[in-house]
Parts: sequence; structure tokens; C-alpha cells
Amino acid sequence: MRFLFALLVCPSLALGSEEPATAVRAKGYGAILAGDVANARDRAVEDALRRAVEQAVGTYIRSETVVQNFMLVKDEILSRARGFVRSYKVVSEGKEDPTTYTVTVEALVKLGDVADAVEELIERAGRPRIMVLIHETVDGRPSSSQEADDALVSAFRERSDRFLLLDPEMVSRNVEASKARAALAGDIRAASSIGLMAGADLVIVGTAEVRHLRQEVYGTSWESSRAMVSAKAIWTGTGEIIAAESSAATKTVAAEQQTGISALREACSGLVDRMLPKLLEYWRKEAFGTGKTIQMVVRGLSSLSDLGSFETSLRYSLRGIKKLRQRSFEGGTALYDLEAVSDGVQIARELETKNLSPFKVKVISVSRNRLEVQVSKEERP
Repeated sequence: MRFLFALLVCPSLALGSEEPATAVRAKGYGAILAGDVANARDRAVEDALRRAVEQAVGTYIRSETVVQNFMLVKDEILSRARGFVRSYKVVSEGKEDPTTYTVTVEALVKLGDVADAVEELIERAGRPRIMVLIHETVDGRPSSSQEADDALVSAFRERSDRFLLLDPEMVSRNVEASKARAALAGDIRAASSIGLMAGADLVIVGTAEVRHLRQEVYGTSWESSRAMVSAKAIWTGTGEIIAAESSAATKTVAAEQQTGISALREACSGLVDRMLPKLLEYWRKEAFGTGKTIQMVVRGLSSLSDLGSFETSLRYSLRGIKKLRQRSFEGGTALYDLEAVSDGVQIARELETKNLSPFKVKVISVSRNRLEVQVSKEERP
């Protein structure tokens, strides 16, 4: 099985000698800050063009293009939106309210350029790195073998060549024992931390249990083995569990055969089959969904008043923010769930270039799903 997205060129493309383009109408928004309407109009035009390209990308990308990484291809395209617009005209504009200026445009979007950009991004994307960490027991006793790890890695490789599976032996050598025990005991933070240190995008962590039963039937020895595998797939950037599945298999053959290994491999194969649809759905939403949840840590806010002012600046200055939910505020550090059409990297770029006066923002760390910033407040003369 491959992670596939259907590639479909819209049938209503403009004909002629010029490169294919499609007409799109879109509405953009710009925040009016300090009474600067002209600047708000410019931002609204840029936002409208970005939304126009987004619509065109939506008609273009459906599936059949293999995306080789958990990267947000659409957002990478939208970060260069204006380059895909052949021409546009403003059909309406004005203040929607005292703080918002709106502009509606009709734009001709060059889908040929969009197609080339998608292919370029796919080529540069690389493969998602997956780490497998399974605690294995045989007849109730811990096993030093890595049969379950190897079986899961093999099952992933059999289904697609688009994964980069970290070698189980290398993982076992380099992962700190205490952290591995914590991860295997269900500590999601520990599992995510291990994955990040190993450079993995996903960590598959869980347990594998094999039980044997030998019996004599009409003078012949038979062995029955049952294997049960349970695992969670964790996105290391946020610690989010994106799949949790179990699978079991039973083998009964002559006692001299290795029924335990056979049952374990079959159970691992079944586990991968069950996980793949959920990983695919998560991937699809991340790459082409309408909203993404990003964890944002904000440090350096000295009071609730500053917190409120900073939130207001974010809502009105950053495009594409749909929801901003505060989860906690303690010791000058606030934790947010940010729902946006952009990913963490794009938001970080905007934060470092936007004027959020009286606040200055420094990005401490960033991934596509998590953002940490340090905020300082400018002293007024």
C-alpha cells in the first residue's frame, strides 16, 4: 500500500497558447492596526490571492501523487502564492468592521506552475522516519529478542518503499534504558522525546506477547502459539497519538516448528494493516486539511494583562488563525492550542517579520506541529 493522493487537473482550464489557468474568486482580510487602512488593504489583497491559490490547489490535488513525507505540501505552495497568479482584479473592497478591511478578487491562477511546484516539493520531501519500540514477552517472561521490532519493520517495508525505518538494533543500543522503560510503560512524553532525539517523525511503541501450549494428540506432539501485539503510533512533534491498534494470531503445527515466531509475524502484519488507514488519514489532513492544531508555548509574559494584549495582537496580525485556545498560564509561560491553515514553520516566519508592538518575539524552537517563542515587551519612552 502506498500513501497516495489523487492528482486531477480541473477540466475547465483556460484554452489557448498561454499556459493553463483557472479563474477563481476569493475574499481576503486585513487587520486595521493603528488606523492604517492602506496597510490593511495590502494585507487583504495578499490574503485574497493566497485563498485563490488555495482553491486552485484544492481542484488540482486529489490523489495519485505520492507524497514522500509528512510535510504540508499545500502550505509550502501557499507560501509562494503570488507567483502562481497570472493576473487579478479587485471586484469589491471596504471595511467589514472598524478593525477589518476586506477585499474580493477575481484571479487567474496558473495551474501548470502549481503542478510543477507540487512535483518539486515531493522530490525534496524525503521519507518519513519511523522508529519501532516494542516490549516483548514469551510465556510471561521478558524476551531479549527483537522479533517483534523486526517483524513490524518488515511489515512496513513490504507495504511501501516510502518509509525510512530506523534499524531496531541501533535503536536498542542508543536509547537510554530508563527512557525506554518509561515509554514502554505508557509515558507518551518519553516516547515522543526518544523519537525526537532519534530524528523520527513517528514512534510505534507497544507490547508483544507470545504464549505457547504443547499437547499430545494420538501420540503426536503439537504446539499451539498465540501472539498478541498492541501498539500506538505517536507523532513526535506534538506527542499526539494518531493510531492505537491491536492484532492477534494463532498457529498450531508440529512442535519442532517455530510457531511463536510465525504467529508473531502474522500478528505484526495485521497490526500494520490496521494502522495504515489511520496514518493515511492523519497524513491527508495534515497535508491538505482545512485546519491544523499546533502547540504553541509562549514564554516571558509577566501578567494576565500582557497575556491578553499578546493574544489580541496574534489574532489580528497573523493570517490563517482560526482558533486560539489557551490551555494554561503559569510562571510567565502560556500554553496554547492554535488551529490554523498554516503550519508551525510558516507561523514562525510570520511572527519574526510582523510588527506586534509593543511585543518583540523570538522563535526558540519550531516544527510543523509545535512552536516555542520568547516574548519581551518594549519599554515606552
